[in-house]
Amino acid sequence: MLSQPTPQPTSIPTSAPTVSPSPIPTATPLPSPTALPSPTASTANYPLLASTYNGSILDRYTTPSISTSMSLNQIQQQSANISGNFSVGPGLVGSGPFNGTVTVGRNVQFTVPSFATGFLPLLFQGTIQPDGSISGTYCSARNNQCDYTAGGYGTWSVSPAGT
Repeated sequence: MLSQPTPQPTSIPTSAPTVSPSPIPTATPLPSPTALPSPTASTANYPLLASTYNGSILDRYTTPSISTSMSLNQIQQQSANISGNFSVGPGLVGSGPFNGTVTVGRNVQFTVPSFATGFLPLLFQGTIQPDGSISGTYCSARNNQCDYTAGGYGTWSVSPAGT
């Protein structure tokens, strides 16, 4: 017996599948880094002064030297600029308003204008200590320089009131 040929499956051509392009993801923009502001004269870390300081002043111009009390009060501060009132105790003269500056390096300088004709302004310079006290030197000033022959000069030291 002869066998009949086995039918072979035939393939029916179909259309080739269409490849649709897959969507390309869009990049999400990242926020740009912002730089921190650099310190300027208005934002620098100036030491903040208390509103009142009490202490002592030693005048070496006189013989013998005079030691008495002093205070700085009603202090106002705007960044580096300071102002207030300087008062000196018995034995010395020169109380009055002052204007000056503080530095980031913890230095302080202020001037008390002359209180009467014939007297020179007083120039105070000092350093703010870690405990908040301030100490330094002072002199009678002529042409923005100390004049040790024309009036008071010596040392001073104050601490914030209440300490």
